[in-house]
Amino acid sequence: MISAPMTEASRTSAQSLRSDSITAFDMSVTADHIRDRLIKELAAVHVEVEDTSPNRCAASFKVLVVSPQFENKPLLQRHRMVNTCLAEELKEIHAFEQKTLTPEQWKKQNSQ
Repeated sequence: MISAPMTEASRTSAQSLRSDSITAFDMSVTADHIRDRLIKELAAVHVEVEDTSPNRCAASFKVLVVSPQFENKPLLQRHRMVNTCLAEELKEIHAFEQKTLTPEQWKKQNSQ
């Protein structure tokens, strides 16, 4: 195999890859990565992520996302917001279940 030295342009390009996204160099999706992404992109105030795949192999996840950005949005739009946020990650996930709540809904649900 022939390898060429890394040029300044390619070094800069490699450094500019977003560390919070899935790249060709790291195709694994973790619960922590999903949680961090949802908190950052949707200003989520509470996130629960469970790896529901056998042997915890990161093939399927169940998430609960509580965000003020869901206020006055129908369920389908909320789910689309989550799917857009995790578009790259969802390419690598076999199954994805989500529950989306506003902070008020979350508070009401937990007071019962």
